[in-house]
Amino acid sequence: MGRFVHLLWHTHELADGSSDEKLLGVYSTHEQAQARIEQARLLPGFGEAPGGFEVVEYELDRDDWVEGYRTDEAGDVPSWFAPGGGEPADGDA
Repeated sequence: MGRFVHLLWHTHELADGSSDEKLLGVYSTHEQAQARIEQARLLPGFGEAPGGFEVVEYELDRDDWVEGYRTDEAGDVPSWFAPGGGEPADGDA
């Protein structure tokens, strides 16, 4: 079994329909991330969007973006998405 960290994100929707994401911290346990949520809810902005918190478990020493990428008007996309780029690898779709 791999080792994991817990990323604490906060997202809130902006008036123009886009969203603003903030990484509040990286913690060794889910419990530490939850404790940070309670502290952050007392801060300006975070308290007004209390449903915006998310703890994401992330495995250490794992490769991401193994297929490369290209940039277009919409941002970065996996290389397989590019014209003639082939098919997505398992888990990339």
